[in-house]
Amino acid sequence: MGQVLHESLFPGVGRFGLETPGSSQTNDWLTQPGNWHEAANLFPLLPEEELNELAEDIKANGLLNPIVLFEGKVLDGRNRALACNKLGTAFSTNEWQSNGTSPAAWVISQNLHRRHLTASQKAVVAYEFEPLFAEEAKKRQKQHGGTAPGRTKNTSPGLGGSVGESQKLAAKSVGVSHGYVAELKKIVAKDPSLLPEIKAGKLTIPEAQKKLGFKQSTTAMVSAESNEWYTPKGYIEAARKVLCDIELDPASCAKANRVVKAKRYFTKEDDGLAQEWQKQVWLNPPYGDVGPKFVAKLIRDYESGKVKEAILLVNSHCTDTKWFQPLFNYLMCFTDHRSKFWNAKTKSSTSPTHGSVFVYFGKSPNKFEKHFKKFGAVLQRYRR
Repeated sequence: MGQVLHESLFPGVGRFGLETPGSSQTNDWLTQPGNWHEAANLFPLLPEEELNELAEDIKANGLLNPIVLFEGKVLDGRNRALACNKLGTAFSTNEWQSNGTSPAAWVISQNLHRRHLTASQKAVVAYEFEPLFAEEAKKRQKQHGGTAPGRTKNTSPGLGGSVGESQKLAAKSVGVSHGYVAELKKIVAKDPSLLPEIKAGKLTIPEAQKKLGFKQSTTAMVSAESNEWYTPKGYIEAARKVLCDIELDPASCAKANRVVKAKRYFTKEDDGLAQEWQKQVWLNPPYGDVGPKFVAKLIRDYESGKVKEAILLVNSHCTDTKWFQPLFNYLMCFTDHRSKFWNAKTKSSTSPTHGSVFVYFGKSPNKFEKHFKKFGAVLQRYRR
């Protein structure tokens, strides 16, 4: 339930809440880093430009989600508090309720779906959250006479288990292999200066391993990060039946094109964003911050008529992001399974931790539905 905070709780702050609209003074205390929970601080704040966009959205639509507090600190909503402070707008708060999870696990669940993170960046999140999971385990052990409760197969992330299980709990919470977090630890132990680069998405774990001369573990690799992992043949064949020919794959390489068989493709070195896109396009965009730029270009080039028809493959865990929202204007197929991406060297496959979405741009919706309904539900925005 939302609440109003008073001077008696926070001396010198004044009344706080929806009763005092337009008073920036009432918001100041929640914008101070000293009043932010350590779990919240492990996720980076929005860049200034995105924070300004958030403020404009709040100005136009109001604050849709209240600030969440725990132990007198902001557990979730630092960016919302900063945006409201910019506007001089008061806001309501909620006190965090456990509901069977821990503060650390809950913060992860709230933030992961808002951010387009690579598997390497997720591993960093798990790495940085691991001490919090360990501390929570110690507290539970202390409360139960030295034995942590709930050590069962159904233990929820962040609850139960010993301190030694903290790495597995943290990894599970972000959706990566605990072995992948272990690989990151080896990198940090060898060269701590690489951690900020991996966290920022400038370097992947496989790239860091290669840079340090480490032997790379193929079991830890995921399709989103390695050029060795490609889209399964079945999806490509379905796309070809819809498009007839794949004229262009703007984010590819020679090995991937053995299956895609596009007449033209652009590699990382070609910089597909700087090239001209035309006719029939198949796009499985690069992961990380650059991915949304490929999606935006596809939408622009299709709307302008340069691209005649296209099929896009993206992750299904980003549906609430700003870059994904325009895709709801097109026909979609949400997979009912996790796609198994393939590896040219090992002949093996691996699955991401979430499903996928195929988005169709074109004038043959019935054709798309015919060939993609076997992968999952084909949906379109309801229009009256």
